[in-house]
Amino acid sequence: MFLSADFDTKNQIGLRGVVRSTLIPLLLSTVMGSPALAQRCQPINSSGEYKASEKKFIVDPELIYPQTDILSYVRRKYGDNASVADWEQLKQVVNSRGRAEGFIRSLSLELQMDNHSCGNYLITVRGNTHINGMRFLLTRHDGQVPAGWSPLDSIGNHNLDLGRWNWPGHIIVVMDQQQKPRALPNSSVSVGPPQIRTEAAQEQKQSIVDQPSSNRTEVGGQPRAQLVRSYRAYIDVKKCFDSRKGYAAVYLNEEQMQRARQWIKGIEGSLTSANRDLETSLLWKEANEPEKSTAEDSELAAIMQLGDIVGRGSLKNADWDDESSNFCKRSYENLRVMYEKLTPGSGQVTKDF
Repeated sequence: MFLSADFDTKNQIGLRGVVRSTLIPLLLSTVMGSPALAQRCQPINSSGEYKASEKKFIVDPELIYPQTDILSYVRRKYGDNASVADWEQLKQVVNSRGRAEGFIRSLSLELQMDNHSCGNYLITVRGNTHINGMRFLLTRHDGQVPAGWSPLDSIGNHNLDLGRWNWPGHIIVVMDQQQKPRALPNSSVSVGPPQIRTEAAQEQKQSIVDQPSSNRTEVGGQPRAQLVRSYRAYIDVKKCFDSRKGYAAVYLNEEQMQRARQWIKGIEGSLTSANRDLETSLLWKEANEPEKSTAEDSELAAIMQLGDIVGRGSLKNADWDDESSNFCKRSYENLRVMYEKLTPGSGQVTKDF
């Protein structure tokens, strides 16, 4: 979705979020992840392959339960050169509806309908298996998202959807085209408690989320980067405001939206008056594009970005979402901090007595 610039010079909810994000996944990982439930799902065709860019994707035949460390499982079974397929990688390889359909046919992916316990395929997002205690899942929906499903992202207009939950599922593995699986005893399929690679970073993330935004928002760098970063914060604020317009419970209200518009006008005016060569139209267009990660990004930064992916993605849904609420608060505060730091004197109180 591309936003056009519109700032030119002319306590029941919280409880539901805790239940959904903490108690429900815990119950489902034990009760719903039972073999009896999984037996109703379609059998896996483990002989299918999808080849692209000297790599091949396969579906591992074993049904994997929430306690399994899927990264270690894939390395043990397929070797160090194999890995769990990553959503960002799939978006590059299966980058059209036609290729998505070919991917589905080649791997015989099950169509998920009302039974959400079936048709779940385990993947990573930027190397991470979990977010907020829930695993990333790929599902086939053929353009029809089932009721109660909240996609974080999609390929081919919801041919394939990215989700998060703790259902059992089959791992999508990517490896070199000539590579074969190692022999792996069945006893090592499901081992011990989960060793989530991002667990420590999740703890660090929480400590950072609890800090004031002024301690987290960086506004250094060149004026061009500062303006793009400010534009991005405003775009997120605008999406947050628009997503709940007309509802009794909103992520951001009218007053906050007006204030955000004032802030971005101030930031743009301050930066362009001191840097006449800034092309605001081009920078606004750049700000509307997905932000690219760099090799210098820390794992913690990646985890924070994953939180934004979830929060931003859930804005598309009609139901209230606590992840989106937190994302909107963070975006609003980030814009405020950038305004105060980039517009000298904006944070000072004028003596009025």
